[in-house]
Amino acid sequence: STLQAARENARKAGVNFEVVDSMDAAFEDADIVYPKSWGIESLFHKPEEALEISKQYKSWICDERRMKLA
Repeated sequence: STLQAARENARKAGVNFEVVDSMDAAFEDADIVYPKSWGIESLFHKPEEALEISKQYKSWICDERRMKLA
């Protein structure tokens, strides 16, 4: 899986890789931040439903405040 590959690559490089549920925690003291836009592939043909789900994550944004945490 992608997560297994990321963990293995981090181990080989001698760096830390961690999955967290808080976006602020993810930014805190981070050396690298890779914000990425995403969509729900299974809902590409159902934009209204995808939009409703996306509304739950409006706070998931890379902004100046979060960049200052890094």
